[in-house]
Amino acid sequence: EGKIPIIINIHGGGWCYGTKETYQFYGLGLARRGFAFINANYRLAPEVVFPAELDDVNRYIHWVAEHAAEYHLDTNNVFLVGDSAGGQMAEQYTAILKNSSYRKKFGYKMPQLEFRAVALNSAAVFLLDPGMIGGAVKGYFTDEILANKRELLDTEKYITTDYLPTFISTATEDFIRDSSIKFDGFLTAKGVKHIFREYGDRENPRPHVFLINQKDQIAQQANDDEIEFFKQFVVHS
Repeated sequence: EGKIPIIINIHGGGWCYGTKETYQFYGLGLARRGFAFINANYRLAPEVVFPAELDDVNRYIHWVAEHAAEYHLDTNNVFLVGDSAGGQMAEQYTAILKNSSYRKKFGYKMPQLEFRAVALNSAAVFLLDPGMIGGAVKGYFTDEILANKRELLDTEKYITTDYLPTFISTATEDFIRDSSIKFDGFLTAKGVKHIFREYGDRENPRPHVFLINQKDQIAQQANDDEIEFFKQFVVHS
């Protein structure tokens, strides 16, 4: 009945692999919890380099704004979710939404959507930290890109106190767990409303991006927690 609040997903995959199909059951799980789930692909490295993938994300977010009425979507209640590389893009796109000077550097226009909160799952935040860009990832963030567009990659520099409310999730065996812990402290220092959750324990360890596994009870709990966080920011007209 009525319009449906929206979750827009940015899939992970180290900027060089991954597909929306991997997320279909995860998306259905979130839809069962009362949200429309928008799931899209974007071009991958090495066919493209930074910021082409984010350009695609921007393009499909604008597509949602333009076609929302056809699907009874509530453009007044929009939430962004990303994991791993997709989490980095969700973090960055949120900074772009909330900081006009940063947005100008990308040449993006504001979508006609009201974003209420963001969830960053095992996100590759602090991209410029040592060890974050290496191996296949350099197919997207090439040496030339790092030399000429490094400023655009320094997302945290552009995060202000009016950043979206943020749900940060990681896991005991997440190989970039420390980045999420650091981001928790960073948002605390900025005064940004957020929640930090680490899932799993010594007896029940959980890996990077475990929460898309719909057969995992701990993943179900993580998804429940995230949706409960989102629901507190839904605005009822």
